[in-house]
Parts: sequence; structure tokens; C-alpha cells
Amino acid sequence: MLQRFDFPISRWLVVAVLTMSSFIAFAQTQSLEITISPDARGRTYLGLGSGCIFYQGHLVRGVPSGLREQTYDHLFSDIPMEYLMIWFRPNEEMNDNDDPSELNLDAFTHRRTNVDEYVEVINQARQRQPDIKLIATVYSPPAWLKTNKSIYGGGSLDTSVQNAYDEFGEFVFAYMLLFKEQGVAFDALMLTNEPDFELTHEDASYTPEQLRELHKRTVHHLRELIDGSQNTAGVTMPKIIAPSTIDLKKTNEYINALKADSEAWDNVDWISTHQYTNSTLDRFREIEQNIEGKPFIMSEWHSANNGDIDLPIIEVMEQTHAMITAFNGGVNSYWWFELGHPENTIAGVIHTPWGWPPEYGKTFHSWRQWANLTPVGSVRVDVALTGHTPRDWDCVAFEKDGVITFHLRNGGLKQPVRINVADQTIRSVEYWRTTAAYDYIQCPPVVPDDSAITLNIESLSFNTLIIRAD
Repeated sequence: MLQRFDFPISRWLVVAVLTMSSFIAFAQTQSLEITISPDARGRTYLGLGSGCIFYQGHLVRGVPSGLREQTYDHLFSDIPMEYLMIWFRPNEEMNDNDDPSELNLDAFTHRRTNVDEYVEVINQARQRQPDIKLIATVYSPPAWLKTNKSIYGGGSLDTSVQNAYDEFGEFVFAYMLLFKEQGVAFDALMLTNEPDFELTHEDASYTPEQLRELHKRTVHHLRELIDGSQNTAGVTMPKIIAPSTIDLKKTNEYINALKADSEAWDNVDWISTHQYTNSTLDRFREIEQNIEGKPFIMSEWHSANNGDIDLPIIEVMEQTHAMITAFNGGVNSYWWFELGHPENTIAGVIHTPWGWPPEYGKTFHSWRQWANLTPVGSVRVDVALTGHTPRDWDCVAFEKDGVITFHLRNGGLKQPVRINVADQTIRSVEYWRTTAAYDYIQCPPVVPDDSAITLNIESLSFNTLIIRAD
């Protein structure tokens, strides 16, 4: 097969190596300067989070019993996450009764709700992170309350059902009672998940106008139930998060529909989007400019490659590029899809095949690096790149109490860079990185040179610098 080429393959290889070597040498002679401007400030960093949606059983029962405590330590001690999101499964097979203000909990408990398993994960998280904030999400109303009479494959709230919006509010309230009876109160609640896209698993689709009515009428009735006599467990009203769209291009359509009704807009406390479709920096910024200062959450992401690649560091490049894009676009917090996933190391923080020890992929360590080195309450500050900017290279910076956390991703060739802080002198630098060879390691301290620092940034690396300057 190789003999088809008139030019022998060995000579092709020599030319390729020489060409690449020349290119590398050329690239490394090109100067790149990065200036961090602590006075040019953006949004406050509120930390990282993760869902525990479909696979809570893999943590509670699937991980070998002798490894479960260690697994929870890795998830909630090694990674100081601020948010944990669980799922209200659409388990009410038939209407409990015809009065959405008179709850019959028997209709919710004859089918498996998985409340016990979710509570176990929540309690393990709170033992290690007592202040972790708990989020609930609703993927679909019960089947009897949907237009397609199924919890799968789209369908919307069936408003031909009498008091449909209130019935949906009662369904959510029932779940909140079941959890509160086991000591769990939720800080925030999502009534929709990817309303702009029809999924094959549990879901519901809503137009922007339908979503607006949901957040006006259902939230109103939920508040009535929480304030009423049936609230025997002391459920408190959570913050409301919306719209959790899959396509950033459509997110503002849903936001604008909410804003068209002052009650609906006032009912929504945090704005959310997922990061799968049209997730560019400009799209994030368009959303951030449209939400009137409300907290902005990137509420679901996982890698798009499905674990098909042989070089795990590439997954880190995809992960950290997504995070840097979102934070530069104005989000306050960033959440992964699942804590543990049975199929691979990129849909979940860890890989949890049933009955086998969990696997901790390369992205677990880069997630750990970001979470441990970025203080909650720090503020994103501007970063400017001048000179030769390589391809597949991005960065973001945060500042708190005079200390700068600077994340830099190099998805290309090794590159020298000079970093300075505007109108300040760098006094000390601590340096961590994740590469193909190393997982979240601390490098030797970087010594400032003439008030700035110069580094050779490793190819395919995620780098974090802690910079003290004055």
C-alpha cells in the first residue's frame, strides 16, 4: 500500500518532522503578552456544582461497599463544590384528586421516587460540605398532565386538564414535602429542563410563552401551598431557576418572554442555560446583558466526544475551554451533568460502572484543580492578550483580597508567554497544572522578572497561577 507513493514514505516522514520542527521553532519565537486588569471587573464567582440525576443508585448501591466512603470523599472533600442538583422523578401515575390545594401523598409514594437514595447522596455531601446548596430539577410533569400522555419524547403541560398549572405546582410541592420529611430543604428549583428541545428520555417541551405562564401561575400556586396548612413539614420557598435551555441561541427568546410579564419575571431568581448548542462567547454575553443583574448559571455540561478518544488530556482541553468561555461570557457558576456516570469519565465527574471501583479520569483532576484554587466570592477581571496569539488558547482571571487566580488553557503547541498585572508589580506566583503526564501538580514557584513573569506553557495543558501583586 505504501509503495503507491512515488515519494518514499521514509522521506515523507523526514519532511513532516522537519516541517513540524521548523513550525514549532517559529511558534516559540513569537511573543505573547498577557495583561491582567484587576480594576476591570465582571461578575462574582459563585463556585462549581454537579447534578445527581439518573445515576444516584450507582453511588449508593453500585460502588462496592468498601469504597463508598472513599468515593464520597473524592467527590465532596477533594472537590469543594457549592451546588448539588437532584431530580424530581415524574412518578404520579394518576391525579391524586381533583383539588390541587388538597394533597393526597399516597398518589406519590406507591411508585418508586428514589427519595431515599437522593437523600443518602445529599447527606454524604453535607457531611463533607455543610454549606452545600441543594437544587431540585423537574424534567417532566406526570404523564397524565402532559399533551402526549407520556413522560418521554416531548409533550407539554396539558392545559385542557382542569387547573393544570396548579396541579403541576401540587406535584412539585409533594416532592418537596417528601424530601423535607427526611430533613432536606432545597435552596433552588428548576421547573423545566431543555424546554427548547425534544429528548428521548424524560422531558417536556415548552414554547417561550408556555414557559412564561408556567413561571407565573405554577410558581404562584406553589407559593400558596408552601404558605398553607398542608405544609406540615416546614417546606420553605426555594429560589426559582429558568429557563435551562439547551441552545444558547434560543435562551434570550425564553428570557424575553418571561420579561414580558412582570410577575413571571419577578418569580425567576436565577437565569440558567446549558452549554451544548451555539455555546459561543458572544451568546453568553448576549444573555448576560439581558438578565438585569440576576445570577447567571451554566447549569449543565458534559463532553461531546462520548469518551471515544484515546488521549484523555483532549477531554480536559474541551472541558476547560467550555468553562473559560462561560465565565468570560458572564456566568457566576458552572455545573457538571452527573456526579457519577456508568459509561465514561466525561459525562460524570467520575466513572461509576456498576459493581466495579470508580474511575477518576483526567477531567476529574482538572475539575479539582479549578475548584480548589478559585475562591468563591472572587470577581472575574479582564485579561488582554497582545502579540502572537496561538490557536486553541484561552484564559480567565479572578481576583479576591488582592490575590489573582489565573486559569490558562493551551490546546496547541508549547508557547512562551509573559504575564503582567496592570499598574502593579508581581511579588509572588504559585503554579499548578494538569497535562498529559501529570494530574493537578504544583510546579516550582515562579520568580518574577522585572515586575512580571515569563513562562513556557506546556502543550496540551491546563494551568492555574495564584498571583500576588501590588
